[in-house]
Amino acid sequence: MAKSVSSMQQTTNRVLQVINFVLAGSFLFLFIVLVMLIWASFLPAQSFSIEQGIDNWQLSADLTENGASFFSTVSFRHLPRFADHLINIKAAFLVQLFFNLLIYLSLFSYAIYQLKHILLTMYEEKGPFILQNTLRLKRLGWLIVVYALLSDLLVTLAMYFFSTRTFSMSIELINFTALTIGAFLLVLAHIFQYGSFLQHEYDTTL
Repeated sequence: MAKSVSSMQQTTNRVLQVINFVLAGSFLFLFIVLVMLIWASFLPAQSFSIEQGIDNWQLSADLTENGASFFSTVSFRHLPRFADHLINIKAAFLVQLFFNLLIYLSLFSYAIYQLKHILLTMYEEKGPFILQNTLRLKRLGWLIVVYALLSDLLVTLAMYFFSTRTFSMSIELINFTALTIGAFLLVLAHIFQYGSFLQHEYDTTL
């Protein structure tokens, strides 16, 4: 039993090292995107261009006179097919970059951070079934559910107000993949809650 616990802790420690590396990389990328957002906001409108692709819009911003550019894509869910001259390209670029920073990267970093703490409890307390992990999973699950229901809608509304003044809504604005993940985490949180109850009952009988 002791050997099994020791092996689990060693494996958890290696996973934690990988997670720390990913977390540091995500924060670095978050900082880079923030710098790009601030930089792009001061560029003139003619520095931005747009091209319609097969599944999305291709946006680019010329950051320097030497030709250094930053590229981004916008789904047709967020920015419907319009003639180029009907789109405020700079506003669309900034909205997409802002929501990538605020929603997607922030949620990813938060999820990795919560996973790190769940694994830390496995390493330090010899088991994942504690009340704090239940709360972490519930918070993360509900956050992903809200993200699934509202994130694409918020991006579409921002595109309407700042870029196109034209709004279209469809069932595609709901991210069913994220909704499934969020629901799974909420179910997992209940399993952890029951596991923590059993762990508490076992500890009190010793």
